[in-house]
Amino acid sequence: MNYPTLGAGVRRPLGCVVLACCAGLTFAQTTKTETPATTGPGTETVLLSPFKVAVDSDYGYRTKDIVTGTKIATPLIESPLSVAVVNKELLDDIKFDRVTEAISFTQAGVPDTGRTWADQETFVFRGYEGAILRNGVRFNAWTDSSSIERVEVARGPSAILYGFVAPGGVVNYVTKQPTTKPLTKLKASWASEHGFREEFDFNRPLLKDNKLLFRLTGARSDGDTWIRYQTIHDTVLNPSLTLNLGRNTSLTYDFSFRRRTGPFERIRFYYLVKRDGWESLPLAPFNDRLGGTVGYDMNPGISPWAWAHWDRRRHEVRLEQRLTKNLRFLGVVADDYSEVEQLTMFTFTAARDLGYQNVFVPTPDHILLSSMPIYEHVRKHFQYYEANLLAQFETAYFKSDTLAGVSATRFPNFYNRNGYFAPEPSKIGAVDYTLASPYMSRVSDPLSKRFYYPNLDYNTWPVWFYDSISTYQWGKADLFLTESLSALGNKLHVLGGIRRQQYRELQLGRNLPQFGALYQLAKGLSVYGIWSKTSESNGRTVRYQTPRPLSESRGWDTGVKFDAFDSKLSGSIAYFKINKSNLAINDPRAIVDYAAGKVDDTVTFTPGSESKGVEASVQYQPNRNFQMTLSYAHTDARILPGDPNPAAWNAPLVQVPPEGYTLYGKYRFTSGPLNRFTLGGGFARNKGPIYVDNPVAAPLANKGGTFIVNGFVRYSARLFDRDVNFDLAGTNLTDDRFLQNGGYNPPREFVLSVETRF
Repeated sequence: MNYPTLGAGVRRPLGCVVLACCAGLTFAQTTKTETPATTGPGTETVLLSPFKVAVDSDYGYRTKDIVTGTKIATPLIESPLSVAVVNKELLDDIKFDRVTEAISFTQAGVPDTGRTWADQETFVFRGYEGAILRNGVRFNAWTDSSSIERVEVARGPSAILYGFVAPGGVVNYVTKQPTTKPLTKLKASWASEHGFREEFDFNRPLLKDNKLLFRLTGARSDGDTWIRYQTIHDTVLNPSLTLNLGRNTSLTYDFSFRRRTGPFERIRFYYLVKRDGWESLPLAPFNDRLGGTVGYDMNPGISPWAWAHWDRRRHEVRLEQRLTKNLRFLGVVADDYSEVEQLTMFTFTAARDLGYQNVFVPTPDHILLSSMPIYEHVRKHFQYYEANLLAQFETAYFKSDTLAGVSATRFPNFYNRNGYFAPEPSKIGAVDYTLASPYMSRVSDPLSKRFYYPNLDYNTWPVWFYDSISTYQWGKADLFLTESLSALGNKLHVLGGIRRQQYRELQLGRNLPQFGALYQLAKGLSVYGIWSKTSESNGRTVRYQTPRPLSESRGWDTGVKFDAFDSKLSGSIAYFKINKSNLAINDPRAIVDYAAGKVDDTVTFTPGSESKGVEASVQYQPNRNFQMTLSYAHTDARILPGDPNPAAWNAPLVQVPPEGYTLYGKYRFTSGPLNRFTLGGGFARNKGPIYVDNPVAAPLANKGGTFIVNGFVRYSARLFDRDVNFDLAGTNLTDDRFLQNGGYNPPREFVLSVETRF
């Protein structure tokens, strides 16, 4: 397969990071006084950082401490937040390389939404799209499991520390950091549908007394995928350095890089003929090589000339300074850059739904496909800084942790985004039965007549859009202040605070308050509640670049947490309710004038929406050899009456499973004929219908829901004085196929891997 030559912008070497240093304030919670820790014989004593969790304290699938929602290590049982953790052991066992798949398999009520444009990840919590963090800082939302230590999922109110967070929740990717313990891990795997993958993890102290620590993780994938004629080349690298400048100061530099090339699943199916209220006719840009829908493969419409090249790189610097016994400073700066170059096409139908009622849908013999080749070259640059001051005091009666901080973002304007469309595109919105345009074809035509090969000299194509990203100088900073108080013999934990958030598109600010409390009724049994306000920017319109209305919400949680039988049984049960205004909804009825090279705004806003439901999670770990985790979620998320479109009243929100269950566990044999073997597996069940698009204008849905089963068998051995694991795993063993953003999910797959550590 031949691809176009890459532009000079893609070959550009890695840019230099623009670092800024600022002062600020932060106050947070800890539940225990800092204690000295030694790093080994003959080394100096260092103090544990309150901003990091001790991953060595994880027990199987259970995690005791969290940092998401508090910014410092906090025992999960003492936090009035609903936080779930997918730690490294669980992530390794379920055999997913992307966080979206891991979260959907372990957290009930969170569907696998697939990937958005440029292969970014998305999450939907409690009916609303969630925010994504990397080590507590917003980032470009792509992941690879090779660099991830754990994933923390904080559902519900957590707006104070992050500001832009949606009311449904936030996902925080905690990456692997340099440690004092030498480690080398090599892993090779072969997957029946995704080919070969190599992965490594290398950690070493570089100077004596552990003053300089280094870690390098990475992965390489190079092979065919389950989609016919698609080959992906993917490289991920994540080096990091930690410099310990004495007992009181540490400086960490973290760099992540990803390069991906090859065809990609950009185009979605279009369902036009409805039977019994459900879609039945999938349409996409077909060709004879791919064989239409490719039968069982359910190819989402990749043409043989679809092609993409993605570069992403991120620099991050963290400075931690212990000022006094009670005061600590943490400063963070991040520089996030991405460049996407891709050539593909959009596909539309000649019949347009321009109204709410009496929509005529033609028969297959009269449906026309309109395919428009497009070339896009998009460069984005995001810079961020924050500074925090943590004050901690403890008396015989209470413990007080106060966190104050300042943060700001900007988008440099010297990176612009642009796109081009092929000349003489077919007109959208008019049925042309003459098929005068080479970009149109009837559904009933033979597959060979649906395929054409456009002129790939995209430099001669007309400009589709050219939009310089708005320049945001640092301007007004966002401020936050929180107070965490523990009293009554550590039975009562109170969390409160406020954030002043700036929304530059609208030239206004909002005060975002939050208040929560947890009380221990008995040993291992606590009740909690939390309330918060959240405001989100909906960005700007596509064509006219005018600000969209601000979306505001109020949400609260209440529930119980338990930890019994010496932590062998733990979990939580929560009831939540969220009300949100100006929820953005993609509306396919809106006109997109591609023939004129312009795009009108295709988003509408509902005056109000509501989400409420119940969530529960349980972990049972009677011993180190037996691990089990399960979760349940019931969610009712709908558009409230009062929307300008009466048909939308009480319509369900997109990507919300009404009910979901997950279960995963494993058992390790330590004696008998199965000694050294580990067996594990589980399932994720989401009951439908789960709408993929606006259920009013385009009712695409997984009507029966989804049911995915995974399993694995592992044999651990000692070979050549090395620990070696041999794994045989199966993902999606039920071979359940469902719609995602970008097509269908992968089919049943078997993965064979070998891993060694030394």
